[in-house]
Amino acid sequence: MKLYLSTKPPIDEVGGFTIDLGATYRLPEIGILDGSFFVSPFAKVYENSYAVGVDRVETDTSKFGAKIGLMTTYMAPFNFKNWSTTALVILSKGESNINFFDTEAVTIGGFINYRF
Repeated sequence: MKLYLSTKPPIDEVGGFTIDLGATYRLPEIGILDGSFFVSPFAKVYENSYAVGVDRVETDTSKFGAKIGLMTTYMAPFNFKNWSTTALVILSKGESNINFFDTEAVTIGGFINYRF
């Protein structure tokens, strides 16, 4: 179980103080499963961030959501000594009281590693 208090946005959205509660679980023979829930209770944004020539109005916004990810590593692919490959998939969804800041994301990554 892990608890984070940070100012880094949990998903691709505006910053602010964030409370992130999650857990990491090792799945034997598969990889690592990581999940978390987050809330940004004190964020402020501009109501119309693209307005020009007028005073912009700040408004409170609340954001909350969840993300889950799976990472797996395969050691010595094709019998290559000191090499490994890693695959990563992350699904995330964030909701806000301002529709513009609602998010849904899928992140897919692949890595090839060499140990010296």
